[in-house]
Amino acid sequence: MKDPIKLFEEVCIKLSGKNFHLPAYYLSTLFCFPIAEYLWHKRKILRILSVILFFLGIFFFIIISWKFFIVLIILGRIVNIHYISMVRYELKEEIRPERNLKFLFKLPVYLAYLYQKLCEKIFGDLYKPVFFLSTAYILPLSLYLWFKNKILRIFSLLLLILYAILFFNGWWVFILIFLILGIFLKFLAFLFRHFRIEKKETVTIKRETLGRIDIVSISFILFIFISFVANWYKFMPNNSDTWYHLAVARKILEFGEIPMWDSWEFAPAGRPHLYPPLLHLLIAFCAGNVENIVNGGKVLQALFYPVTLFTNWLFVRYLLDRKTAFLALIFLSMDIGFLMLNIMILPSMLVNMILPLLLICFLKRKFFLSVILMTLCLYSHLSFPFVVLFCLFLFSRKYGYMDFYKKFVVFSLILYLPWFLRILGSINALENTVETFSSPVHIAFGFLSLQIFNPILISLGIIGYRRADERYNIIKMFLLGSLPILVVYGGRYWFHTMPFWGIMIASFAGKYLRNKKRVAIFLIIALIPSFDVGFFEKFGFIPSLSGGDTALMMWTENGLRFDNQYYDEDCDKLAEYIMKTTNENEIIGVDEPWVGDMIVALTGRRVNNGAWWEVSPIEEKTEDIKIYVSLQPISSFRIGRFYIKR
Repeated sequence: MKDPIKLFEEVCIKLSGKNFHLPAYYLSTLFCFPIAEYLWHKRKILRILSVILFFLGIFFFIIISWKFFIVLIILGRIVNIHYISMVRYELKEEIRPERNLKFLFKLPVYLAYLYQKLCEKIFGDLYKPVFFLSTAYILPLSLYLWFKNKILRIFSLLLLILYAILFFNGWWVFILIFLILGIFLKFLAFLFRHFRIEKKETVTIKRETLGRIDIVSISFILFIFISFVANWYKFMPNNSDTWYHLAVARKILEFGEIPMWDSWEFAPAGRPHLYPPLLHLLIAFCAGNVENIVNGGKVLQALFYPVTLFTNWLFVRYLLDRKTAFLALIFLSMDIGFLMLNIMILPSMLVNMILPLLLICFLKRKFFLSVILMTLCLYSHLSFPFVVLFCLFLFSRKYGYMDFYKKFVVFSLILYLPWFLRILGSINALENTVETFSSPVHIAFGFLSLQIFNPILISLGIIGYRRADERYNIIKMFLLGSLPILVVYGGRYWFHTMPFWGIMIASFAGKYLRNKKRVAIFLIIALIPSFDVGFFEKFGFIPSLSGGDTALMMWTENGLRFDNQYYDEDCDKLAEYIMKTTNENEIIGVDEPWVGDMIVALTGRRVNNGAWWEVSPIEEKTEDIKIYVSLQPISSFRIGRFYIKR
């Protein structure tokens, strides 16, 4: 019997073509099929995981992604056809000017020929993409027809006439754009050659086969993954920031693009939209349409935590050894702060998810992968990626990676340039933020803010830090280089560096992992709740559930019992009321920023307030607001806990 996964891939290849089938093959099953295929042939003990992933892939395909599969197959075939025609195109004949009237008929062809020669002169062997794309394939097709057959020359001239009409109706701008883009890419190629990289690796990453303890680690992550994904509908927006990101994602779906201007908050004036878009695009992709925006967020709430656990485990497994990776996973899963920030689907946690993969590629000097992953980080969060760059700088200076680092930074920042220019164009909207973060008062309060951490884990982490040998130097670099977060963002430092503290604990706890019984003991420890110390509003102790506890709780009727302050039936009833009693251009007055963003996410209506205080409105405008929504008793009419005044 033929392998069903291989058969599926062959169908994809048949429909889209070799290599062009990969987006459809990978994305339509959310990578389940290729991973299942790999595990099946890797080792017999992994085949049970392979079977689980196979059926998960079928589930995702049938329930979620079959429509995307059709679109990706069609796009793959279209790109394949265009690519083949570009590669096979070759013009050996020449056109020379002649001094006679007959040449007037050849003049359009001659001009097309001259443009091709100009592209060849500027870009050399790489002229085809610029020549083809800047003219929408019309000029190369017309030249091909002209030299193919005399009978086809009439069609060639008709295509050139068509292009002339399009050219004088604005299509000339595409030639300008692609010429500039091509010159820019040629400049990048020059930079690539200029920054030479020393080939040696100063940090050795060994390849090892999977061991039994690796199977335990993967099974632990898979248990959390299945628990979260199977009960995805039990998640809910549980933070004001979550509503902000859901609101932005809804607007991306409404507008069909990433908006330049935030017109839905602080209406009618609005403010520049400067938040990096990666998370919002992911939410919009998972939602599919505006009615499912909350469900789109729920899907990511289910995925963020187990995926981040896996990438962090993979990094430790590559850099150190399987025992340390297992223990680092156990201790990381015991921190509720790291768990909750993932469930809040904060963009900074996307950086935590991508960072381990970036470090693997960086240490192995994989240039293109490193740049791509760093660019994804830069498009995830406004500040945390620059902390990552700073930490990598500290490491590179000490361990001989500076040549690679310089090239890596240059290309990453060049790819970030479009969003940076957007920020630069609205820099005055960040004036209040700059003043706030630079004030001594904020430094004091910033240090004290969000100070929630697990004293047991941090104490063990500090012990591990003091005892760790030189193999852990890159971990130490990140713990030290991330200290600016502690000053500016307070307790967010502990949340985002917890993967590294987990590695520090594992560095000395490994000596206690001697046999199977000890492995079982550590798994039991991973299920024991502990406590966090909090200085957020007042000093106190906070119960701290582990990732394993949460995975078990997800199978109960209500799942993880969130504080339903941010989402309950009242929110849906309020949204229904607003949709029925207001028009789409009406502005809703709110006093709480999260209530405003919740209204935007659920209804699409504009509001006069909003979250993410770092970007302020550039100008103040007023407009009559006919309806106010408040959590305070501003009128006798209310829907649940929301008071409404007209």
